[in-house]
Amino acid sequence: MNLRYALGVVYKEELKINTKYVIPTDNEIFGEAMIKYPMGWKIDPFVSSSIKTQLTESFIVNKGVTTATAKLWDPVTSMQSIGFTYSYLFNKSQITSRIGVSLKQIRANRFTQLTDDFKTPLIKEKYKAEMGIEFKTEATLQVNSSIRYFTILEFFGKYNNLDKITGKWQNELQVSLWKSLSLILKIDLAYDENQRAKLQYKENLRLGMVVNF
Repeated sequence: MNLRYALGVVYKEELKINTKYVIPTDNEIFGEAMIKYPMGWKIDPFVSSSIKTQLTESFIVNKGVTTATAKLWDPVTSMQSIGFTYSYLFNKSQITSRIGVSLKQIRANRFTQLTDDFKTPLIKEKYKAEMGIEFKTEATLQVNSSIRYFTILEFFGKYNNLDKITGKWQNELQVSLWKSLSLILKIDLAYDENQRAKLQYKENLRLGMVVNF
């Protein structure tokens, strides 16, 4: 079972148009359950189910005008997968890779950017399902008692269009300063033509409380 959530905001002032506002930077909740059947092989069969959505409303600001882009459960992405997985443990670190057949489903109500089909401009589709192949690698590396590195690399390709693959690479470095107080560096790379036809990059450095279970 895996549960991750992140919520952060930043305060901005646009002096040219005399506008002040608070905009979300991190805004996501992700949950996944996976069942793995150990067969004594180097790889084991698995089934998994995951869900991802926003914690609160997301929006963009252009020339002082605020436009909402998403909210809790709108849209929401779920994925069911079956395939094979491989895990490697050493010291306090772990690397897990898997590949499988996946059904990806996106549901929306008001914010249909990820579900709408541009080929039918008169209809706003609120549901989209895609069958494809998923590859995912997760790694947690405990460098020493104070430094921890966490990364996720994932790709998804649709059966009917494998030349257009979506991908995401998340990186997080935690440096413990005192007890649960840590310095956190996050660097994310993502590519999804449904959102933007170019590589997206996000980096931030923060000081905060971190509790790892």
